[in-house]
Amino acid sequence: MMPPHERPAPDNREHDAPLSALDCKLPLDVELALTYVAPGLDYAGEVDCRLMFLGTRHAMLLNDFPRAATLLCDTPEASLGDAWCADPELARCHELRWEGDKPQIRLRDEIFSQPGERVGLALGLELVCSSGRLRHPCPPEQWRTLGALLPRLLGSDDPGPRLQPHEHRWAEEWLQRFERQGLLRLPGSTATDDVGQERERPGVTLIGHSSLRVTGRESAISIDPFVLPGRNQPVRNAILATRNLTAIALSHAHWDHCHLATLLRCDKSIPVFVPRIHVPTVFNPPMVDVLQSLGFDDVRELDWWETVRIGDLELVAIPFHGEEDEPGERIDHFTYVVRGPRFCLYGGVDAFRDRQGDMNVVLAEVRERHRPDWAFLPISCMTYPMRGGGVNGFCRVLDRDRAGMEFQYTAGPVEAAEWCRILAPRICVPYASFTFGSLDHAPGLRAFHGRLVGMGLSRILWPLRPGQRLLPDDPVSLRREFMRRADVALAWVDTWARAILTGARSRLRVLRARIAGITRVS
Repeated sequence: MMPPHERPAPDNREHDAPLSALDCKLPLDVELALTYVAPGLDYAGEVDCRLMFLGTRHAMLLNDFPRAATLLCDTPEASLGDAWCADPELARCHELRWEGDKPQIRLRDEIFSQPGERVGLALGLELVCSSGRLRHPCPPEQWRTLGALLPRLLGSDDPGPRLQPHEHRWAEEWLQRFERQGLLRLPGSTATDDVGQERERPGVTLIGHSSLRVTGRESAISIDPFVLPGRNQPVRNAILATRNLTAIALSHAHWDHCHLATLLRCDKSIPVFVPRIHVPTVFNPPMVDVLQSLGFDDVRELDWWETVRIGDLELVAIPFHGEEDEPGERIDHFTYVVRGPRFCLYGGVDAFRDRQGDMNVVLAEVRERHRPDWAFLPISCMTYPMRGGGVNGFCRVLDRDRAGMEFQYTAGPVEAAEWCRILAPRICVPYASFTFGSLDHAPGLRAFHGRLVGMGLSRILWPLRPGQRLLPDDPVSLRREFMRRADVALAWVDTWARAILTGARSRLRVLRARIAGITRVS
């Protein structure tokens, strides 16, 4: 077989043709992942826009930063310069500087702001479902082929991007791999093949985490689609997030919002709306070229407060402050407003605050301009220690003062409750907390509910579970209030039970360690 990164010479066949009809399908419960293994490191993760910007330098950073941070924090200042020079590998990505009398390590500008080489990245595709598993190398040159093939295998009628002859051969090779692993089935063999074909009423469905399906009478937008049907997520939710869409909106480049494996499942003929990246960096990676490599030809960048009409829905890119990868670094994300027939919703994604601004000011303007009925808000309060590299595993700048700090990236219950006061929505839904199962509730819900009770706003809380919907014509009735209270009570029980289980597991680990110690002594 020809190495996947080599493009064969053109032949005499037609150079531009869609995939022909396929007489087999993948199971709808298949979970996809584009994987990356860092050479020489105990690290494996999903491919994202940041990795594609860094290229092969990603592994260097993950290897060098912990050593550089340890040297900075644990070495006496008098011998720090000599210790740094004794390990020349540290200078591949970092510089040792003094700001006044304080030493610091800083990521080299050419590493931070210039794209790296992608050739040599150990990338792969993993498919897992009830009927089998497949892991196979998958370089970016083959993503477009998979972007055309996978939607067809998952039930789409969209012809997808037109493929070159060598891409057709790659498609045939992937089909052979799927067949050898027993992954293919006959179409129509499951009851969920027709999911998503029924006519939907205007409203919004929580798919899981921060993924929403917003529908009008004639249009449907999938926002931050992210599906994991193999992890207790109903197959129906995965279908709703990826099928029969008018458009896709991606709030930012982080892997859990621009989830490349989920986007492979989507039709490539629909437009994708993303933030405009003004200054590309490691913390603010470009998105357009990565999405085009999946087969999307219509990728449109939006500036803050820009409005786009999508059928009978209206999408507005709202300013974002928060999730600052480290203090002072610019990131081009957006939150959003979606206006549909008889409803308006606001989605706060992973917002918090940063050096450039505060969401309180933004949300006051959102209320003035749009008056959203529904607010989907983060309550996760994610914090990471700077010495460990924060959320990314590396920092651009680290000194000894920062090394002792923990940095908060996203809003918690306190901030979200204040945003409810500012926005004054009829309903608030906590989200963006990595919930996927139909019984999952957002961690932190008890604290959020307690804050709302103290502010006299408890009646607006509706803790949707993945798969549940909000409809604009839901009657304000005793039945609806009963359901809301039942959901709140169930969430309380769920989080209480999880806390009890976590404590029991911790005590069990301690008991096992003591037993093991007694056994060794005896």
